[in-house]
Amino acid sequence: LCYDYFPFPDKAAWFSYRWANVHFIVLDSRKPYEAGSDQYKWLEKELEGPDADWRVAFFHYPMFSCHPSRDVNGNRWAWQDLLDRHGVDLVLTGHDHYYHRTQRIGRAWDRKSEGVYHITTAGGGASLYPVEEKVYTARAQSVHHFMVLDFDGKKVTGEVITVDGKTIDRFAIDRTRPEATPFVSYEMILWERALREAVDKLEPELVGGDAGRLEWRIKLPSFFSELNSIACRWTGGSSFWAADLCDGVVEAKDRAPFEVMLWGEGPLRAAYPLPRLELTP
Repeated sequence: LCYDYFPFPDKAAWFSYRWANVHFIVLDSRKPYEAGSDQYKWLEKELEGPDADWRVAFFHYPMFSCHPSRDVNGNRWAWQDLLDRHGVDLVLTGHDHYYHRTQRIGRAWDRKSEGVYHITTAGGGASLYPVEEKVYTARAQSVHHFMVLDFDGKKVTGEVITVDGKTIDRFAIDRTRPEATPFVSYEMILWERALREAVDKLEPELVGGDAGRLEWRIKLPSFFSELNSIACRWTGGSSFWAADLCDGVVEAKDRAPFEVMLWGEGPLRAAYPLPRLELTP
């Protein structure tokens, strides 16, 4: 239906254009985007083209939401690395009715990674959603607003203004001084995903009544070759978990997956909350 109201080039679901020194990339997060899809292959080719001072991608579903109960959109796993590898500076999205700006998100163990900023600006007038600060959040507010971006050579400044004229955020992205801004490790986000997927598969062994026992080796991916070990420490969790017995140092060589231990015993109803895993390279 939107093709009847907006003049997309050749009625394409994804396309690009340039305005001054900015390369804008328009994607469709509602159509297939996984590696091997037509959209992914188009994006790879588009990003291999002539560079510009700035590369800005925009689409509907945010890759890094701060909604308290929003599931992770799969486009995060398909596009984040691709956009980061090819120097996309900024991602603009909607869908969640609030304002949310992330820190730079990129590969901490990849010297070529400069990171990507993600901004959700969807406070145009519909009912607002709650916000919850995430590890990657720089600024978030549930408010009706609009945003102004000013591109000036190698620097872009942004101002976010509410409908009553109040400025709620100002920021600058300076491509000549990327080291001056905070950086969030995407590897840590991938570890969190791998841990969640592993824990979802846990099935305690019943030992009688409503009691159970669990002993599990969780395999996690490694993202670096210059380190030989990782310190692992479980924190929090209910009395079901003997988390402190599983703390220690594990080998992590040549980007090979490594294993951590999780052990618990007791009434199954007492298994929640689950413990958290802290990793220190």
